[in-house]
Amino acid sequence: MENKYYKSKTKLLLDFHLPEWHKDIFSKFNTRDLIEKYQKYPIDLMLIYAKDHYGHSYYNTKVGHKHKNLGERDLLREFTDLAVEKGLPVGIYYTINFQVNVADESFYARGPEGNYILHEIGGVRRWPYICYNSKGYLDHCLAQLDELVGNYPMDAIWLDMLNYPFYEIGCYCNSCRKAFKEQYGHDNLPKKPSWDKVWRDFLDFRYRSNYRFAKALRDAIKKKKPNVAVIFNYHGAPNYN
Repeated sequence: MENKYYKSKTKLLLDFHLPEWHKDIFSKFNTRDLIEKYQKYPIDLMLIYAKDHYGHSYYNTKVGHKHKNLGERDLLREFTDLAVEKGLPVGIYYTINFQVNVADESFYARGPEGNYILHEIGGVRRWPYICYNSKGYLDHCLAQLDELVGNYPMDAIWLDMLNYPFYEIGCYCNSCRKAFKEQYGHDNLPKKPSWDKVWRDFLDFRYRSNYRFAKALRDAIKKKKPNVAVIFNYHGAPNYN
């Protein structure tokens, strides 16, 4: 059966990464009004948030951190039920690369000096990057995706942000140091380009770490729902890509 995602011409992403700072966030959010408003335009697929850059989930998850302002509301359920009611194909958005609320500190990527790597925009540092060699974080994502694929209607799942940190060339956490040593035999991860075999091995290591993580997510989704379109957004723009 042909997936409706590939036939849609105008996709709408409801793009919001919302903190929990203020009690009024979501207090006046009306799902039906929003969908009916957008139906006035030639939109034939909606991408709806399941998890944002803060790591806040917008559905009733047993694995992740649900946005506290939602209370008992399952925002994803509201959207998907209404989309199905109105005959709209459904895409679900899930962030990979950032997470504020984590179950384990080993999820986080580290800079060369052991520092957390934070995403920065306009001088404001907000979201910590995660590590693709963190098995704990991979297991966390797989468990959440299992919840989503098993409990919500979807034509596509949009996995966002699989790049490396903008301001570092890679991750230097203990997991990455150990894996680089085991796989390539080098004692240290390079901190700057050296244009030698160690550097070439480092670029290959980054690629394979990212690919392995992404493939594990895709394979798990396809095993449960083979017809779902799995979209990886923003793989590019690490330094020295």
